[in-house]
Amino acid sequence: MMLSALKSCLLVIGVAALVACGGDKPESVQTEPLVKAVKLLEVNVGQQERVRKLTGFVQASELAHLSFQINGKVIAVDVEPGDRVRKDDILAVMDAEPFALKVNTAEAQLARSRAAFEEKQKRYESQKSVFEKQYVSKSAFDLVRAEFEIAASEVKLAESNLHLAKRDLKNTRLRAPFDGEIVTRNVEPFQELATSQTVIEIQGDGNLEVSTLIPAKLMEALSLGSEVRVNIPSAGIKDAAALVVERSIKEASRGAFPIVARLVSPVEGVLSGMSAEIFVTENQQVPSLLLPESALATDQNGKRYTFVFNPQTSLLEKRLISHRFLDAENIEVLDGISGGELVVTAGVEFLHHGQRVKPYEPLSK
Repeated sequence: MMLSALKSCLLVIGVAALVACGGDKPESVQTEPLVKAVKLLEVNVGQQERVRKLTGFVQASELAHLSFQINGKVIAVDVEPGDRVRKDDILAVMDAEPFALKVNTAEAQLARSRAAFEEKQKRYESQKSVFEKQYVSKSAFDLVRAEFEIAASEVKLAESNLHLAKRDLKNTRLRAPFDGEIVTRNVEPFQELATSQTVIEIQGDGNLEVSTLIPAKLMEALSLGSEVRVNIPSAGIKDAAALVVERSIKEASRGAFPIVARLVSPVEGVLSGMSAEIFVTENQQVPSLLLPESALATDQNGKRYTFVFNPQTSLLEKRLISHRFLDAENIEVLDGISGGELVVTAGVEFLHHGQRVKPYEPLSK
């Protein structure tokens, strides 16, 4: 009995020991949070030329709004927009018959006036000889002389009327004033036109110009012959060189002055009236904070921001900034960052305010 009880006790103790050993849970492993590495750039204060963008429009150095100088009916229009023409080419024709009849009438009137003048002239010369011999009174001679002078005036009037009639007849044909391209056509055949109503607009083959208004404070940056850069977006023209050819000192509007810059090289597909962007570089150098465009991100409210790294705490601070683009890859910071601060330059949209990070260090090879 004693031996059996002892065996049972030992068996219970062994089982308990096994249960105690097998039932222990492994201790949990504590891991450090992952610290992201970021590329940083120290913001330096540099000197940047300030470029101002102005809005203007294209005009041709030779541009004419053509119209008939007479009233009448158009019977033919021989050009369309885009057509190339040479100087003196006929562009449109007005019904000439009424004006040809006026020429005939004026010629007949001139013939009558000259016949009357010759008669009055003979009588005048005859009466003058008699008057000098004192065979007629002065009053009688003065009457003959007056008739002679009136006849001479009527001849001059008839000559003027004939000249005007011939000019009107000539003006029934609208001709190109120079070599160029038709820009617009505002008339159709058999349309009645009033005097000076614009019929056709023609642009000459000379260099194109860009006209704009420039603020007074930029006047010192430009003089005759100064170079500016021009974009014409609708024609796909970018960064074209132009020289200032006109610079008015008379104020046009609210402290702005008109200037005209002529494109240095010919360009295709550009017409008068197209909008243009003119870039003027100011003379002085101004302090600037420059960053790559990759340092920026946009929040849900459409505001632009970046992250500044604090080397003491290794934490990121979100900063809203104002800026302007210098080109497709670089910006000038106008507000929100100071010189000497460390700015994240990549992956900005995947970071958050207060995040712990470390400077990126390339792996050694």
